[in-house]
Amino acid sequence: MVTADVPARLARWLLRRLEGQGAAQPARLVLTELKQSIAAQLGTTSETFSRALRRFADAGIVQVQGYELTVLDAQALAEVAWPNTRGGRARRSLATFGRVGAASS
Repeated sequence: MVTADVPARLARWLLRRLEGQGAAQPARLVLTELKQSIAAQLGTTSETFSRALRRFADAGIVQVQGYELTVLDAQALAEVAWPNTRGGRARRSLATFGRVGAASS
């Protein structure tokens, strides 16, 4: 896990905490740990953790309201978490999720 980039590590961390909640969408998670503690678990700084979480929010994968996270797109989160295991597809860059100003098809 140390070699994975921070968004992938964060995605895996979030998915592990959602286990047992079933397939209900959207799934809610209340963060009970300090940002610094979560960042340490991920092997990064609290600032980098915050940036990765913000990228997920900007991409429409999660919604953040204080200490409560709502996972809006678990499939996208899984694609970020395990980039090369979803049917042999290459990892979808976070930049492709919900780009601000991107033209819609």
